[in-house]
Amino acid sequence: MGKTRRKFSVGFKQQVVEEIESGLLTTGEAFRKYEISAGAINRWIEKRQEGMLVEKPTTEEKALRAENEKLKAKIGELTMQVDLLKKDEGDGGCESSGPD
Repeated sequence: MGKTRRKFSVGFKQQVVEEIESGLLTTGEAFRKYEISAGAINRWIEKRQEGMLVEKPTTEEKALRAENEKLKAKIGELTMQVDLLKKDEGDGGCESSGPD
């Protein structure tokens, strides 16, 4: 039976890369200290340089962002309605054909 694949959090990956980039550890020291392959660490370094070593949004965060966008659209719509009503109110509120 082979080794089980370990999963590391983005925060841990960032910590390891920061230790290497700051000079606290070499890549060799990091893979021995954390028992992680040098290839994996090098991929993390490349991803960080590309700006891709970031947390992925959770399903809940995606849903909240979608709801937020819908609410912003609704606020924009209601703001336009209020502005239109204020304009109508400033024009006398209703159109009449003149004095009787």
